[in-house]
Amino acid sequence: MTAGDDERRRTTGEQALPARLPPRSVDTSVMLWAVAAGLALVSVLLALVLLDELTARGAGQVGASTPAGAESIARTATVFGIALRLGLACALAVLAFVMRGGANRVRVALATVGALWVVGALLSLDDALAVGGLGMVMGLLRLCSAGLMVAATVLMFRAPANAYFASRSG
Repeated sequence: MTAGDDERRRTTGEQALPARLPPRSVDTSVMLWAVAAGLALVSVLLALVLLDELTARGAGQVGASTPAGAESIARTATVFGIALRLGLACALAVLAFVMRGGANRVRVALATVGALWVVGALLSLDDALAVGGLGMVMGLLRLCSAGLMVAATVLMFRAPANAYFASRSG
């Protein structure tokens, strides 16, 4: 912006352009989302390390006619769960940085994907803790990432953030 722009606005009564930088609450939210996605990725890596233990626990919960069938079903479900968590964690990281640019639809999508992660983390906590040692670390990482996601969601819907997204979409 130049001095000529300021003079033109004064003489014509033209409104100043909306702020191009996001408010602090949006920046903080993006940082929290990034840290939460990082913790989520580490918990996914731990799930890969604990694949056999998680499969064994799942096989005990599956009602199949043979032990081999139960283990096969449990391994498939565990691998699918790990792949889903990996996809969600990557989506969270990408969406967070896109959201910083002021895309309101992305903000809503991010809140939705984050809510799915939080629900999944809470529902799978008993499996993580039952594995022991590294499973407890994995459960703690899931809880921490879920807490960070809740905090990030609250920040991205505060009044300054709402004003920022409204100015960027209209």
